[in-house]
Amino acid sequence: MKPKALVAQQTSFLMPTLAEQCDPRQPLKQLADALPGATFETAFAETYSEEGRPAKPIRLMVGLLLLKQLESLSDEAVVARWVQNPYYQYFCGLTQFQWALPCDPGELVYFRRRIGEQGVALILAVSARLHGEQAAEPTVVVDSTVQAKNVTWPTDTKPYPQNFRRCWKLADAHGVRLRRRYRKEVRARLMAQRWRKDPRQRKAAHKGQRRRRTIAGALLRELERKLPGGVVNEPGRCSSGSSGPSRSLFPHRFPSRSSSRAWILPKPPLVKTQITSPPCVCWPR
Repeated sequence: MKPKALVAQQTSFLMPTLAEQCDPRQPLKQLADALPGATFETAFAETYSEEGRPAKPIRLMVGLLLLKQLESLSDEAVVARWVQNPYYQYFCGLTQFQWALPCDPGELVYFRRRIGEQGVALILAVSARLHGEQAAEPTVVVDSTVQAKNVTWPTDTKPYPQNFRRCWKLADAHGVRLRRRYRKEVRARLMAQRWRKDPRQRKAAHKGQRRRRTIAGALLRELERKLPGGVVNEPGRCSSGSSGPSRSLFPHRFPSRSSSRAWILPKPPLVKTQITSPPCVCWPR
């Protein structure tokens, strides 16, 4: 059910409001006064139904999300601090100090799912507009040493399923009937890798890994025999629309210590990310 808007109660000289008690010089109070709560009420009201239990106020949930991001807190921590901090309660639109918890921490998860990525982008855009021209920066410098890299180690179990799928897609795209697709055996050998750290199952896991290497080589050699020259080595397009195998993406061969050949994928290229929008909410100046 749609939440009810927070209505300001009648003031009393015996019980001053939070706006009268909070220091106007505090950055959190200044940000709360500048934040347009009506914008979120209008944008997120359509995500609620007309029936069911009344939901928490939208201004309260948006304020908790912003406080969680500003202070780098978890859902449980921001709800616990909300009871202790009057500035947190004023930031969420309340006029009187409350002693009870605003909501269950799990409700923040449901609220994020309700508004989706577009709702989070709206909150970021509204907070960025508070700074006017100061927020219109062409680029933002990010320390790449703490940024997650799109890099994976290529000599583990992961490359082999990719090779199998690419071989099958290439065979289907060119109408090649493989002698054997090894689907059932590939699945069984993959399941054997789950307990490779167990001393009792390590031998079976290594045996399955060697067999997977053999299957990858058998599929590759069969495709090289049945397809015209250069089809396997050059980039192509499969019938499903995904990228076909090429010599730069498809398995490379190198001699191992046991004088056998291994087929692996190279390391994926490093993806450089450039952020063109403000990374978080900042205090108004």
